[in-house]
Amino acid sequence: MKFKFKGQKGFSLVELMVVVGIMGVLATLSMPKLNLFMAKSKQAEAKSGLSSIYTLQMSYFADNDMYASNIAWIGFSMAENRYTYNVQNGSTTGFNSVATIAAGGLGTGCTDDQWRINATRVLTRVTATPLTCN
Repeated sequence: MKFKFKGQKGFSLVELMVVVGIMGVLATLSMPKLNLFMAKSKQAEAKSGLSSIYTLQMSYFADNDMYASNIAWIGFSMAENRYTYNVQNGSTTGFNSVATIAAGGLGTGCTDDQWRINATRVLTRVTATPLTCN
C-alpha cells in the first residue's frame, strides 16, 4: 500500500533508475555511429585543404610554368591540422597532393584515412578500406 501526502508530487527512485538505465543503453548503442559521423565531419578538413592546395598549385603554375613539388613553395599552411599534407610528383605535366591521417586521428577506434587531389582536380579517397569507427 502506497501512502501519498496531500500535494506530494514526483517520481519514485525506481522510476528514475529505470530511465537512467534506458538512457545508458541508448548512449552505448549510439556511440559507434556518433564516432563515425564525427570522423566524416573531420574529413572535410582534408577535402578543404586539398582544394586550397589545388588553387595554390594553379596559381604557381601560371607564374612558373610548372607545378610545385614542395608544399612550402606554394605557401600552403593551415593552423592545427589533423591531416598531414604533402605534394608528390610536382612537374610541368601535373602533381599529386596527399592528405594523410593516422589510425585513431579521426576519433577513437577509427581507421586511417588518406585523400589525394591531382592537376585535373580529381579528389579521391586513397585508403582501400571503408572508414569505420568502433
